[in-house]
Amino acid sequence: MAKRRATSILSGAVAAALFFAGVPVAGADGPPSRAPIASTAAADDRATIKLLVRFAPSHPLGQAAALAARGDTGAAETAARRALRTRPELAGLCFDDFTLGGAEIVLAPCEAAPARRADAIGRRWARYLRGLDGVTYVDQNVILKPVERR
Repeated sequence: MAKRRATSILSGAVAAALFFAGVPVAGADGPPSRAPIASTAAADDRATIKLLVRFAPSHPLGQAAALAARGDTGAAETAARRALRTRPELAGLCFDDFTLGGAEIVLAPCEAAPARRADAIGRRWARYLRGLDGVTYVDQNVILKPVERR
């Protein structure tokens, strides 16, 4: 019992040390990502890149979109996150949302982009996605400052 507890404490300490050192940590919704940005000044220099992607019905993300279109958003989100974790060609992208009616999946790079490079990074991701089998449509959006929710 004491040995198991000591191992548990040590594992937690190692995980915390890695997190605060900025070592990539695997997230629940996709490939490894970095620790959150600590300062507000650094956060203000970040932009959010959104990629609206339509996948073929045979693609796992196309199947997730079909679930969303049928109104089963819980299963759709689970399927989308699973596909992003298991498809190496989609490494670096994380699930964000579905568009209205599940027509497209909204993906975003897992790491925030510097505002000055966001447009170029978004264009590169869009070009890359257009070249993948099973992708039928990609549109890029860059959000420099999020709109305040009412």
